[in-house]
Amino acid sequence: GALYRLSREPERTRAVITTPHALARKQVPPELFAAGDYLVARERVDRDRLLGKLVASGYNSVSIVEDPGTFCVRGGIIDVYSPYLPRPIRIDLFGDEIESLRTFDPATQRNLDELEDAVLLPAREIVLSDEVIGRSTGALDQLGDELGVPSKKLRSIKEDVQNRIHFFGIESLLPLFHDHLASLDAYLPRGENVAYLSESDEAIEAASAEIHANAELGYAEAT
Repeated sequence: GALYRLSREPERTRAVITTPHALARKQVPPELFAAGDYLVARERVDRDRLLGKLVASGYNSVSIVEDPGTFCVRGGIIDVYSPYLPRPIRIDLFGDEIESLRTFDPATQRNLDELEDAVLLPAREIVLSDEVIGRSTGALDQLGDELGVPSKKLRSIKEDVQNRIHFFGIESLLPLFHDHLASLDAYLPRGENVAYLSESDEAIEAASAEIHANAELGYAEAT
């Protein structure tokens, strides 16, 4: 939620406290948060498109929504629990119109507060849209050749991606699914009233070196 607030509400940011390791680590690009859906009560929505985007964005379909990152469909009612919201959302549809938006208690499943609007952000750091699937397929083939991944294993991974399945460990392949990754600096506000305080530049450089060393070690072990 912190990256989302930094990208969408920079004017509300008063201070950002982070560690050298987090500052050196690459993050998902700010554009990821544009992949969400903005829902407004009593306005129309494409039900099938919404459900497709939930799956592509990493939400798991379940029978009852109790945990973040899940959704379920019961007739004209869609329950969604975004990891970025304190409570899940119940979308009550009448045809293609959102009749009501409400929060609900995941333990009792009872409706709570009525909402005028809601933002549903991706549940995972990878959104498996048609464009991303097409771009990542070639990248997976290239990486598989470089690492000597058995063809059966590589084929299984590609099938999961094509079927929009966020398999365990998919985040380790994050660079293959984005045009670029961003540093935390890309999220930080700019302006004459902004000051950056650092106890030690050496700590940031050491964290960056550690991340690079761990990546090289992981590559060596894989090959």
